[in-house]
Amino acid sequence: MPILPLLGNDGRQLTVTVPFPGRKVYVRVWLARVGRVPVLLLDTDTPKNEPADRPITGQLYVSGREMRICQEIVIGMGGVRVLKALGIEPSCWHMNEGHCAFLTLERIQTHVKNGLSFADACKEVAKSSVFTTHTPVPAGNEAFDGHLIRKYFKDYAEKTGITIEQLLDLGSSTPGDRQQPFSMTILALHLSSYYNGVSQLHGKVSNEMWRHIFKDLKPGSEPIKAITNGVHTQTWLGVPDERRARQISHAGLAR
Repeated sequence: MPILPLLGNDGRQLTVTVPFPGRKVYVRVWLARVGRVPVLLLDTDTPKNEPADRPITGQLYVSGREMRICQEIVIGMGGVRVLKALGIEPSCWHMNEGHCAFLTLERIQTHVKNGLSFADACKEVAKSSVFTTHTPVPAGNEAFDGHLIRKYFKDYAEKTGITIEQLLDLGSSTPGDRQQPFSMTILALHLSSYYNGVSQLHGKVSNEMWRHIFKDLKPGSEPIKAITNGVHTQTWLGVPDERRARQISHAGLAR
């Protein structure tokens, strides 16, 4: 694989830890380059971890819900810790679908440690968070049973100075209703300041699906905007010769 260990300041492969119930999970970082874009890959397959934790990053889609929440804690909370270790401070955090939405909780915890109340920390995180939803059916949006959130975030809630019930409300469309699962999409919507779908039709569908999350909306208002997915044609089409390349370039300038 064309990847290299990402080295920390000590010259060794960068490793961060993510708190799990009763233990820490160690996450190594690898660097891949896609053109000029650096892509950071997180890896839990290290001898420092317990055998049950080493496969967390080994498979994209898993059937077990507990392994799935472990994956999303690693990518969300672990991802924030990796960027912090590298000295990278994004001015905007983009959540592409809800799978990485736990990054908001990690950021909230940092603001609370720096002296903000939990409510103010939520507002501060939302200011610099944007969210793209992709899935046009409710069943396709990631959600976890409340007992998993209680298990994995009990200590987090205590350290952040809130109750686990307050945390559960962040992923619920109806605060206090514990019959509902904890929705990663709703968590992202609650803690972002801009939201979009991936086509005009999908934007319309998404507004109908999630309208109940936004309070005091005026009739006809659409808080979830529409951005159509696409590719830059000139980049992705092969060019047979220099003459054709000049024609495409000139056509682009003319537009």
